[in-house]
Amino acid sequence: MPHGLGQLTSLRTFNLFVLSGGPVGSSRHCGGLAELNKLNDLRGKLEIKNLAPLKDATPEFKAANLKEKQHLSELILRWNSKGDDENSMDSLQPHERLKSLRVDKYRGVRVSSWLSFLTNLIELRIYSCKKCQYLPPLYQLPSLQELWIEKMDGLEYMTDGDMNDEISASLASPSTFFPSLQTLYLEDCFNLKGWWRSVDKGNEATTTSTISSSTNHYHQHMPYFPRLSTFYFHHCPKMTCMPLFPNLEKLLYLRKSSLKALEETIEMINRGGRASSFPSSSSSSSSSSSSSFSPPLSN
Repeated sequence: MPHGLGQLTSLRTFNLFVLSGGPVGSSRHCGGLAELNKLNDLRGKLEIKNLAPLKDATPEFKAANLKEKQHLSELILRWNSKGDDENSMDSLQPHERLKSLRVDKYRGVRVSSWLSFLTNLIELRIYSCKKCQYLPPLYQLPSLQELWIEKMDGLEYMTDGDMNDEISASLASPSTFFPSLQTLYLEDCFNLKGWWRSVDKGNEATTTSTISSSTNHYHQHMPYFPRLSTFYFHHCPKMTCMPLFPNLEKLLYLRKSSLKALEETIEMINRGGRASSFPSSSSSSSSSSSSSFSPPLSN
């Protein structure tokens, strides 16, 4: 982006901000993220493209001042996928009023914890963050309706949180566990083992992927999605432990993924558990069949 753009402090619409491929300040004609610092009247959509790992990313990324841009409704953060990156995302925290967030090709092992504080977020998409191993707890986000997780090669657990915390929240009230989530899309997460990294069994911690579905305590009190109506689960063969989904109405698509969560959900319903209205066979699939549902392709 050209130097001087940041002086347009009354600018309201600026959909795409493309960073130079070189180091900050490498060209006198190109400005860095600091050009966004005072553009706090921006609204609608903002995409920041070509984000790059820096030796000391904090000052440069903080200069974007995204946290003060309260009128933005949609934010897209795209990294250039070169090199390693551990903390640059921490300094790109948006305002809590944000409604839609997409994160592409971030190279850190963890996604920033500020995701858990975006209480107005309706849609979250995390794509091709290949080194990310887990996400922050998202289950209490009150407005989240769509969660899309795609091409996350390093992802082993959906959250680093304790399963007991989410069980307690689910038992206390369904409205505290993903209360608004309607669409869940998991694709090409080949190493995803379970929803939770660990559960505390007395003084002994274990990964949830080792918990047997025949263990009554965990089976009977497994958290469930109270409003989930569409579940797309593709190429996640190692996933063996996740919340149940007894209220599906629109779509169930399972292919090249573990059927364990489906089996547990059906068993819960057969035990006289929560009511369900599964999609008809024409819109659902097993691990070997295909579905009529065609999700939008990722860029």
